[in-house]
Amino acid sequence: MKLIIKIENYNDNLKLEQIKSLLNNSDEIIVENLNQFKNWHILKEKVDKKDRKIFIKDRNIYLTIIGKNIGSESYGKGIYFLRPVLVLKKLSNYNFIGIPLTSQEKEGSYYFKFRYKNDKYSYAMFNQIRTFDTKRVFKYHGFIKRKDFFYLKKQFNEVLKFPPITEGGCTSPQGSGKIQ
Repeated sequence: MKLIIKIENYNDNLKLEQIKSLLNNSDEIIVENLNQFKNWHILKEKVDKKDRKIFIKDRNIYLTIIGKNIGSESYGKGIYFLRPVLVLKKLSNYNFIGIPLTSQEKEGSYYFKFRYKNDKYSYAMFNQIRTFDTKRVFKYHGFIKRKDFFYLKKQFNEVLKFPPITEGGCTSPQGSGKIQ
């Protein structure tokens, strides 16, 4: 295993062997700037204490404090870990279902291509959809046109289509095979 660690001002007592044991069977691991995780946790505490002063609305796009996430989860950029997020559905004055956006070209049924700013394309990432607290909203950033929003929801519904459940394919907790 080749292990490359790039750490800036990180004083932790983790030993290299502990890190290797956490990484299991990876051929090559690059751990860059662990301070980003520390900075994110500090910012997250401040965001949690923030007052809610924004009223969100379906179709609007907000720069949102997403954070530093792990693996293939989308994450924010810059010191505030920001990413544009489209409001798919307002759930309350406190949270909403949002779809993170990217400017990097994406293809496939999990992405919806549209324009909302400067005639540059944005891609809604259906595979990154989640609920957001309105405390994470940094500022208004634009909106998606009604027609584009209609087609986005249509494509999203197609992606989420589940096969119909038949009575024989569903079992109750008691194991009778009957839908209750």
